[in-house]
Amino acid sequence: MTRTPHRGAEGFTLLEAIVALVIFSTAGLALFSWINQNLQALVRVADVSAEAQAKRNILEYMNEINPMDRATGTNDFGTYKIAWTSTEEITPRANAGYPIGEGAFLVGLYRDSIAVTRPSGAPWFTFDLRLVGFRRAFLPAQQSGRGG
Repeated sequence: MTRTPHRGAEGFTLLEAIVALVIFSTAGLALFSWINQNLQALVRVADVSAEAQAKRNILEYMNEINPMDRATGTNDFGTYKIAWTSTEEITPRANAGYPIGEGAFLVGLYRDSIAVTRPSGAPWFTFDLRLVGFRRAFLPAQQSGRGG
């Protein structure tokens, strides 16, 4: 007595194979969409991180700039360039002397507008910064003659 196999027990039907491919394709598309979103987020994080690092570098550089002496200027940092313009916010006046009277310097508050560009010249970002400008008004030997 030999058994004859049933007709449906021979393997996957075409319909089952198509359904399996549709399920697999849907899962694959969802996975690719998720990976794409993560890559876009990673690019945004890298851009924000690069901008933050550039701002730290620029702040350190601008710390050495006296806006009373250099109201405008540019500098090339290699991967980006900056151009700044200083405008006077508080008119320069004599600083306070110790223990009384006026000091030997004129000081003023300046707003620096800084534009950052890529080496190609394409704008990257801008920001404003307040800096104190100063200049020696007279030599210490002259101070005694100023009535202080």
